[in-house]
Amino acid sequence: MTQGCIFDIKKFAIHDGPGIRTTVFLKGCGLRCAWCHNPESISPEIETWEIRGRVETVGRMVSVDDVVAEVMKDVVFYEESDGGVS
Repeated sequence: MTQGCIFDIKKFAIHDGPGIRTTVFLKGCGLRCAWCHNPESISPEIETWEIRGRVETVGRMVSVDDVVAEVMKDVVFYEESDGGVS
């Protein structure tokens, strides 16, 4: 079973492409862009961060099958709006 580390799945994204989309945020981006809005994506590891005074785990291991099952719950929205997955 193939797995990867993600830190979030956002449903009903309307600014990341055409139509209604689901955005899957992966961890492990090594580009370190100056304008990056998702610094939690840089490390490929599951991390502990203090966010707004609370300690939170950032990242979780998921299987490809689990991600596909989650995004397919909204297939009717993708079909009606010409959206999809980002």
